[in-house]
Amino acid sequence: MPRSVFAAAGSRCFAVLCCLFISTSASADEPLTVQIAQSIQSADTTSNPTELPPVVVSATLVPTPEKQIGSSVTVITRDDIQAKQERTLPDVLNDVPGLNVVQTGSPGGTTSVFIRGANANHTKVYVDGIDVSDPSGGNTFDFSQMLASDIARVEVLRGPQGGLYGSDAIGGVIDITTKAGSGPPHVRGSLEGGSFSSFNQTAGLGGSLDRFSYDFDVARYHTGDIKVTPPGLLVPGRSLNPDYDDNKTFSTKLGAKLTDDFDLGGVFRYVDTRLQSTSDDALGPEGTASNSINHEVFTRAFAHLVLFDGYFDETVGVSFTHYRRNFFDPNPASLAFGNDP
Repeated sequence: MPRSVFAAAGSRCFAVLCCLFISTSASADEPLTVQIAQSIQSADTTSNPTELPPVVVSATLVPTPEKQIGSSVTVITRDDIQAKQERTLPDVLNDVPGLNVVQTGSPGGTTSVFIRGANANHTKVYVDGIDVSDPSGGNTFDFSQMLASDIARVEVLRGPQGGLYGSDAIGGVIDITTKAGSGPPHVRGSLEGGSFSSFNQTAGLGGSLDRFSYDFDVARYHTGDIKVTPPGLLVPGRSLNPDYDDNKTFSTKLGAKLTDDFDLGGVFRYVDTRLQSTSDDALGPEGTASNSINHEVFTRAFAHLVLFDGYFDETVGVSFTHYRRNFFDPNPASLAFGNDP
């Protein structure tokens, strides 16, 4: 066949293809626009963050959705604490159903928590995995000594938990987690004052660097003019003494993720409190305030290893707890019975 015939045939084919392309584009113009709009809309929908269900660790010792837990549980987050402007752990627990928070006298006085009517020593308390129960105080924990400035999360399990925590958890378990550092370095702080000589300060530094995380927190809670003794109960000749409480807390949390499957961590917490309160004798409220000085140290170091796609997940840790209390009642009746500093 001559070349001219090939050229003519090729021109006719090219023209037919062009016509088909143009007609197809024109006829599909509107549906294509709708499809693009639908794709953009679906992309916007998928880009919105999805709220995940709450996860609880203390009930099973592994992260478990709250809906899959048979125990009655309440989870309190850092946002909840900030929204209510709660300053101490008793304030945080006051709104939890099934809990009876009992405080002796003014802030700083011995505070116990009773879960569903069980004794105070049947409530197991953990802070960052540390058993903070005081053996010298009936195996209980004085909740008044813990401030809320560095609390990140509180899980409250109501009902017997002896299968995981032993016989001391007949009433329930309160598991407290403090802040961990993440993101770029950031500084936080607050300063507030008010009635009853209240004067509170907090300061903190947190962040992360590569595989290392850190968080340091300092807090002070002070009240100095709280009169808890009704004037009508005063014995003639005795003065009314307001209660005084000063709590200083220093805490640190460090972490190092050495590999994707192995990490190390440590926590340290020191609490120094001074309380002046009015005790009673046979006649009524005493004329001179009693003094109580407490020192508490909680520390823990741990190693965490994950193997076989999560089938092996083990944490090994060692913790140390130290309580030191000094109570002095200067009134004659107490001194006669050998109460000295």
